[in-house]
This record gives sequence, structure tokens and C-alpha cells, in this order.
Amino acid sequence: MIAQVCHLPFYLSDQRCNVVSIYETRNSLVNYFNNNFRNLKIINNYKNIIDDSDIDAVIICMPRETNSLFGYEAVIAKKAIHIEKPMAYSLEDAIKIHDQVVKNNIKFGIGYMKRHDPGLIKAKNIFHETIKSKVCGTLEKIIFYNNYNKYEFKPPAHKKPDESRNYRYPTWSIHPNYIPKDLRTHYADFINIGVHNINLINFFLSSSEINFEKTKIDYDKLFALMNYKGVPVELKFTKSNQINWSEGIRFIFSDGSIEVLIPCPMNQKGISKIFFNKQGKKKQIKVRNSLWQFEIQAKNFISSLFNEDVLASNSYTGVEDMRLVKKIWSSA
Repeated sequence: MIAQVCHLPFYLSDQRCNVVSIYETRNSLVNYFNNNFRNLKIINNYKNIIDDSDIDAVIICMPRETNSLFGYEAVIAKKAIHIEKPMAYSLEDAIKIHDQVVKNNIKFGIGYMKRHDPGLIKAKNIFHETIKSKVCGTLEKIIFYNNYNKYEFKPPAHKKPDESRNYRYPTWSIHPNYIPKDLRTHYADFINIGVHNINLINFFLSSSEINFEKTKIDYDKLFALMNYKGVPVELKFTKSNQINWSEGIRFIFSDGSIEVLIPCPMNQKGISKIFFNKQGKKKQIKVRNSLWQFEIQAKNFISSLFNEDVLASNSYTGVEDMRLVKKIWSSA
């Protein structure tokens, strides 16, 4: 569903590139593509795309457990790549991919679409300006939280929810050896959803200045404590029974605060809201409306191929994210 709704439409509509092949084996989708996109080749073996010398770039949006293998094979083939997050399930696999990206000097973008949210971009600037000006006093605490639930998004009509793939793809390890068996399902949720929050921690704060302290992990809850230049940083990741998605960031100062409310990723009109509180006076900071972040992300990747833009997330940021993931989970 993510490939159909969040990626394919924006590459098809961008005049700077031609989508020539799609790898798909599920019958309902093969029929849909054949009936609606007659100019596209529907391929039943992904290696035919990776090995095609006429193809410059590939977009990888597969079952996320396969990301490491598919990503690595595409890197070896020297394709420019945009891959859905996560790039890997372990730090070691992320480093293995990154080393080949550097060796082959290719573009490697990762699907952290929230980095294209104008509200988050503006919030980052306000946060650092507030620290520098000390207009709200000293920074006392930072809280990143995500009370996640299912996306409130109806699958496309042509996709049969109960249709399984005909082929089980090979994968690299889908969990590091240090993850206990009873926490592996929670780790899978975290690596799919919570890794966005890890990426935002590294987006707002310099990864080199984040020191990890401790973690507490239960079946459906995670609490991690870090510090940034001596300031406590908390990460709270919880599977919620609430209907509404609840995610955000709180920057707490001695004489004020900044709160950022982050929408569900599948909210096509969603932009993060910023509330600035100075000496008890709270106001919302205006953020200009924009395209859906998935569309901006596609434009960013295509522009990077022409060296007209810098990738918002790359294999280096992916490694830094997995480095923090390992610190959090290996201490559980």
C-alpha cells in the first residue's frame, strides 16, 4: 500500500524521470498495473530490474524485513537508491551497506518523510534560536514521545487485504542477537515506527553530542533516557489503545517551552504544529501549508540525482540512527 499511495504517484508525475518497470507478483496488483499503466513493464523477478544497465535508480518499498538484502544488492549494482526505512535491522548491517555506498559513490536516500515536514524544519530552527538567545531561559529537558496506533487509512480498492505474496523473500537477520525472544515483536514495531523518532532525535540534536544513559522496555512500552550537553532527553514509545495518533516533542526551558505536535504519517494534509510558550504566554507559530511530505521526499530524491539538492536522509544518517537504536535496545 505504501508503494502505491506514497511513492509511485509522485515518480510517475515528475517529468524529470521515467518509471519503466515495477516488480510485483501479487495477482490483484499485477492486473491493476497492467490495466492502468500500460507503458510500464511488470517484472516478476526483482533481479531483472537491479541487473538492467539502462535503469539509473530504484525505489525500494518491500516488506521491510527485506530492506537490507534488497538495498545491498542494489548498491552493489551501483544504482541510485531510495529505500523505505529502516535501511537495516541492525547497526552492523547498516554499516555494511553504508561502506558499499561510499565505495561506489552512489545516492542512497532513506524514507524518513518527516524530515520534509515544514513544521519540523521550522521547529528545529526555533529550538536552536531559543537556546542561543536564552529568551526562555535555560534548556532543562527534552521529551520525544510516540503513542502509536494503526494508520487511519483505507487501502486502495484493488488491493486485497488478505492476499499474500507468492514468494517468501530471503532476508538478513531481522533482529540482533541481543533482542530477547519476548521483545522481538516490539522491536519490529520500533524499527518500523519508532525509528522515525530516533531519526528526529538525530535531526534536532547532534548525534555526536547525545549520550545514552538507560532503557526500560516492556511488552508494548519503551522508555529511554539520554542527555544532550548535560540536558536530560527522554524517548517514550508506547503502543496505544487510543484511536488518534499522538506524537510530538517537548522542549522545556526554565522560563517557557516549545511543543511540537506531529501528525500521523498517512495524514496527507498533516503538518506539524508548533506552540511557543514564553513566561506563561502561549502562542501557535504559523507554518505555511505544503505538499504531502512523501511528494516532497520524491522531489528531493530526483533533484539529488541531478545534483540540484542534498538528500535529507542518507546512509550515514541511517547508520547514526541504528547506532542509537543499538544503544537503547542492547541495554534492555
